[in-house]
Amino acid sequence: MKAKVSITKYKDNFTPSGTIKEISAFEFKIIELKNIMENVSNFLYKLNLISKLRKPLMNCGINWAKYNSEPDAVELWNIGAYKGFENNPYIETNGKVIKNIEEIQNNDLQEFVTKKIKKQLGSIHKKGVWFHQNSSLSLSYSNSEDFKNFIKSKKDELLKNRTCENSSIEFIHDSNLYHAIHFSDIVDIHIDNQLNLHAKIVDTYDFNDEGYFSLVGQARILQQHGELETYYTITDILIPNEIWKQY
Repeated sequence: MKAKVSITKYKDNFTPSGTIKEISAFEFKIIELKNIMENVSNFLYKLNLISKLRKPLMNCGINWAKYNSEPDAVELWNIGAYKGFENNPYIETNGKVIKNIEEIQNNDLQEFVTKKIKKQLGSIHKKGVWFHQNSSLSLSYSNSEDFKNFIKSKKDELLKNRTCENSSIEFIHDSNLYHAIHFSDIVDIHIDNQLNLHAKIVDTYDFNDEGYFSLVGQARILQQHGELETYYTITDILIPNEIWKQY
């Protein structure tokens, strides 16, 4: 049977380019399998190298490329990447750390956040960051086109009822907010006696599966391996009457 014939019989039957002129099906499969195993080995080596370099490269790229134009996106990434809740100048300047869900005194807000983080982060025992109304993130929200459009769509309802239902909002026109937040919930929307607008934006900092080769996909791998800590944010919004009515 030809498949049992030794490969030495055919050692001289190769062209200079290395093409096999005559070889048994069995022996060809052995060579093919060897090549596949070598390719797999090289691929696994590269994967291991990638796994070692993934986080340093992403940290470097995000902080270098986006710091000037997307400061909040960079700082929110750094909180998760470096697990930097303590002694963090960005947090100390703009808000405070929530170490326990019970620290949220507003019962409705606490219930909302509890359900949200349990569903999206898998646990209620997660840290959070509460950004005040003069924080850079709050000002980015209130000055964004997407937020203004949302409030504009609710203006009549707010003026009539002084409040409106909780909703969701997508930030797509501002790259800082797109990369920092993208989708979030907007809750506790109401106007006070002076007709100033109040709201809170609640978001979880986590990454969905958008494919291995996307940046979000690479961030998700870090998240799954515990190299990127997930958390949540609450941001207070306050916009004076004379401003939001112009939206």
